[in-house]
Amino acid sequence: PWMDAPPRPPTLVFLDFDGVMHPVRCHVNDHFCNLKLFEEVMREFPGVQIVIASTWREAYLLSDIRQRFSPDIGARIIGKTPTWDDGTDEHIRYREIRQYLGQPKLAGAKWIALDDADFEFPDRCPNLLLCDSNQAFDARVAAELRARLQALD
Repeated sequence: PWMDAPPRPPTLVFLDFDGVMHPVRCHVNDHFCNLKLFEEVMREFPGVQIVIASTWREAYLLSDIRQRFSPDIGARIIGKTPTWDDGTDEHIRYREIRQYLGQPKLAGAKWIALDDADFEFPDRCPNLLLCDSNQAFDARVAAELRARLQALD
């Protein structure tokens, strides 16, 4: 009998905001100033889903966060990482991501973390795409994200 191919494991981008969607310590009017460029890249990879890993996830509802994005990209935000607190800060963002990836439906998921804080991840973490806190998501990072997503496809 003909069997359907097993579903492909998802590809996820874990997204930080401060230092990625906008420079750290920028004026509130400049929040999400890099959003258009990020969305341009994401539109080239319609199967890639987004998980919010920013501390903003603790202050805002996911529905409110989605509204900051264009409707087509906001619809691809599937969740947010859990908040990890075990009294230590070592690689905390990485551990939050690993906990999120523990869901059975995400078995085998491929992922990239867009972040500006390398200390939140183990040394030379291959999944981390590091942004400069002051440049945030610029043309260099956009090109690198595009290349990495193509390599995962």
